[in-house]
Amino acid sequence: MKTEDILLLKEYAHKYTYLRDKVKDIEKEMDQIKNNIEDILIKSNTNGIQTSTMNIKRNIIKQKRISREDLPIELFEKYSHPIVFSTLNIQTSNYTKIK
Repeated sequence: MKTEDILLLKEYAHKYTYLRDKVKDIEKEMDQIKNNIEDILIKSNTNGIQTSTMNIKRNIIKQKRISREDLPIELFEKYSHPIVFSTLNIQTSNYTKIK
């Protein structure tokens, strides 16, 4: 392999690693913001808010899952575990990018 190709690959590898780490950091920050929004909605005892510039809606999803479909109902009720999680739908308009 040519030396300039190796140097180019090294540059791409470093840039890829940098961007991958940056995306992870941004995703962590987004999760923290979503948690903060959800905490405020819970504290306010509401599932959403709509204004002229934003629309936030919180949905609570509850599911029961079990891997075997043909299980008798008694066993399903006994061994299934409910899964509860919430989703946030956040929409804004006329926002300015934060740098």
